[in-house]
Amino acid sequence: MADRRTKRPAHHPLAQSNIAEAAIKLDAIQALVERVAADWCNSVDHGAQWPAKILAAKVFAADTAREVVDLATKVAGAGSLFRSNELERLYRDVRAGGFHPASSDASHEVIGKTYLGVLDAPAEAPREAAPIAAAAE
Repeated sequence: MADRRTKRPAHHPLAQSNIAEAAIKLDAIQALVERVAADWCNSVDHGAQWPAKILAAKVFAADTAREVVDLATKVAGAGSLFRSNELERLYRDVRAGGFHPASSDASHEVIGKTYLGVLDAPAEAPREAAPIAAAAE
């Protein structure tokens, strides 16, 4: 039996688990993006939810792709940091998804407002605190 240290990562249960998790995440990205694209191509009427659906697919794909690359670098180890390793470029590139237009924060705001039905509603004016003198009366 080969020593554990000489086994390839493919033979380690933790590596197998990480790769399985990455594969599941990649399938989820593909399923969501393909569904949104198919809905668009088939002129499905999502009405005012279209921007939220598109942004949700973008945010999910970008965030989940980062998780997938993190899992891959975990399996590959320190060698993934070298410029000669494709994972090094992927590690850098995948982090840009969070701040490409629209940024994750801006996207979450639009998505949340859309599903709460307040996307086009005017912002409420902040409530002013009652003056101390009036409160004391």
